[in-house]
Amino acid sequence: MGASDWHWLRFPFLREGDTLEKRRALRAFLGEHGYKVAEVTLSFDDYAYNDPYARCVARNDAAALDGLAESYLSRASQALSVAQQEARRIYGRDVKHVMLLHVGGFQMIMLPKLMELLQQGGFGLVTLEEAQRDPAYAIDPDVPSAGGATLLDLMRSARGIPATPRAEERLTRLDALCR
Repeated sequence: MGASDWHWLRFPFLREGDTLEKRRALRAFLGEHGYKVAEVTLSFDDYAYNDPYARCVARNDAAALDGLAESYLSRASQALSVAQQEARRIYGRDVKHVMLLHVGGFQMIMLPKLMELLQQGGFGLVTLEEAQRDPAYAIDPDVPSAGGATLLDLMRSARGIPATPRAEERLTRLDALCR
């Protein structure tokens, strides 16, 4: 990273601590060592597509691969929409979002289509540092999380705002694909 500031940590599985004591201790430790928390405002479980992708490629199941791509884009689109709605409910405006993405075979196949989806939705790409300069990231929700919670989830919880209803596509369907 050269002279760039690489002192960022994204909590694995977005798990910051299931108690306030753990969460505060972790954040204090990171701060003492010059690290900033890389907050995430949206995630759509993209990692869950890699195993089914590998299985469907091995079976040469073109129809299943097409369905997998459709599911991936649908899930990403829903996550984008929900994150925008949540940000507006929490902050009264949209924010510079940080999308959690993983590196895998299927992500590389889908990246051009995901970029198209982002562009069509009016999203642009910025660095993590630029996104996290948005004042929304300066507010610490100071709530525990057992895992999987984005900054928007934590802020909603801290402010007592109910979750936006959403139609969840079951990840169990992915697990059963091409077996």
